Amino acid sequence: MPSIPLHQIQKFRNRWLKYGQNYIENQKLIKTICKWSSYKFLIIK
Repeated sequence: MPSIPLHQIQKFRNRWLKYGQNYIENQKLIKTICKWSSYKFLIIK
């Protein structure tokens, strides 16, 4: 297992505390954005 600097863990934890509550909503949003961007990509092609 690679060693991860403590400050990186803390940054990640702070981000998680900020956004973790909205995790499910974020997942939905990301899926929607991915669908939309792949759709747009297909049109451009």
